[in-house]
Amino acid sequence: MIACNQPRLWNGLTGTEFTGPIIVEYRCDDVPGGVKFTRTLRNPARPKPPTPDMLARIDAEAEAALAAIKRNVEAM
Repeated sequence: MIACNQPRLWNGLTGTEFTGPIIVEYRCDDVPGGVKFTRTLRNPARPKPPTPDMLARIDAEAEAALAAIKRNVEAM
């Protein structure tokens, strides 16, 4: 975790030799009738562009992560 302002903002740093550093931001903003959840992924030093297969896997992982977060938030 590189920054945290609960319950609205979390920034994490991860990465591998294959991807380089990855910065992930999770943000919750109040909107009329609810909360807007935004996940932003930055890969500032990526050694090469992602392939279509990589993008599909990233999207699938993001969808699964969002579903898990939604379950946890709704259980509060």
